[in-house]
Amino acid sequence: MIAERFAHLAEEVGLSPDLRALVVDVVEVGVAAERPEQAGDLGDLMHALARVRARLDGVAAVPTAAFTDSGRWGLDNARSAAGWLTAYTGMSRRHAGAVVKTARVLPRCPFVAAAQRSGRLSPAKVSALLAVRTPEVLEVLREHEEYLVEAVIPLTVAGAEVFLRAWANRAAPDGGDGDFDEASSKTTLRLSRTHGGCFDAQGWFDPVSGATLLTAIERQIDDWRRAGVLNEDDRTYGQLMAAALVALVGRGSVQPTEAGKLRPLFLGVVDISLLMQDEHPDPPTGSPAAGGGSDGPEQPPTTAESPPLPAERAADGRLAEILGVGPLPVNTLKRLLCNSDISRVVVGPGSMPIDVGRTSRIITPAIRRAVIVRSGGFCEVCHQVAATHCDFHHVDFWMRDTGPTSEANTVLVCGRDHHALHEGGHTLIRGPDGLQLRRPDGTLIPKPDRHRPAA
Repeated sequence: MIAERFAHLAEEVGLSPDLRALVVDVVEVGVAAERPEQAGDLGDLMHALARVRARLDGVAAVPTAAFTDSGRWGLDNARSAAGWLTAYTGMSRRHAGAVVKTARVLPRCPFVAAAQRSGRLSPAKVSALLAVRTPEVLEVLREHEEYLVEAVIPLTVAGAEVFLRAWANRAAPDGGDGDFDEASSKTTLRLSRTHGGCFDAQGWFDPVSGATLLTAIERQIDDWRRAGVLNEDDRTYGQLMAAALVALVGRGSVQPTEAGKLRPLFLGVVDISLLMQDEHPDPPTGSPAAGGGSDGPEQPPTTAESPPLPAERAADGRLAEILGVGPLPVNTLKRLLCNSDISRVVVGPGSMPIDVGRTSRIITPAIRRAVIVRSGGFCEVCHQVAATHCDFHHVDFWMRDTGPTSEANTVLVCGRDHHALHEGGHTLIRGPDGLQLRRPDGTLIPKPDRHRPAA
């Protein structure tokens, strides 16, 4: 009731819809702080609080940019606007610099600014979007800005960063290979002796090295958990990761399977047509490199979901990536395949469905790979937990509902959601936005942000 009164007052004053919505959210949060008994649903209150933070940052960018451009900060003997904010507002130097940089760039990103002022885009996602605004992809970014904003809104911050890195990799003139090579050359690890004979470790890893290391560590921890070693263990996950790394290095991280082959360290996805291409194809007839005209190759067909990328940037949807990590240059993947076992997961129109019928309840390795590829490497319900920590679940129960053991009837769920489905009495429904849990009373559990875009 109080919020509604303030909404009418804000409308009478002549505030814009975004500012009126900000006033209403601020009043709701303030009333909940002073009168906890009137707080209502705490989940809704946290959503309102997140919108307040986003909207305030979006609104504050306008006067911050004006203050930066005015030079008013120089009257107080500050060397920059960021220095003034650090000295007079209590901001850290890093935070002040980020605030000033964002305020300067936002006016040139209308869709990002509008989404933040409406509370749909958090400050962290704004930073992720602005981070890919580099000179190499600036022209393409202007065409794709609205699409990128809408794609990032339903993602987690980590998922948004992975998605935006993948987009920047495709939009770059060199297809991202140059940046990847530069990143690979910077992969480093330093161990320094400290007091008491201990060591301090500092490192930076490119996507392939990082994915290899992380997956091996997570697999070791999972092995310990299945063996019951961690039942009474109170170490933090960071301590377990360190112990797993030491154990792997101590005995060698390559472990043979029953067939004597090496176990894969991570799952990569690549379009078969990319693997079949030559690594250094001849320039197309008529291209500048071939000494012909300047019209270049014909543009590929575009989709309705995203604006077109230039033809030389592989905008036809073909991909090469490490699931859950990000894009990977095709030539790099070819190098990794030289020492790997290759398995196929057929997807797309006309493909034969992966299905073993009802003769077996055991989910086959082929179905497991297909489900992981479909999930993008994360729980298909909460979109937060990595596939290495998830279980495979029959949507229609095999014994009770005569559900088949097939890719279509199998979903990847985290331990919490799996427990809710079996012990908690929850059910799984398929909606327009993917899978969702329904409580025993019939109400739906709100879906959290996705880690990555829906398949």
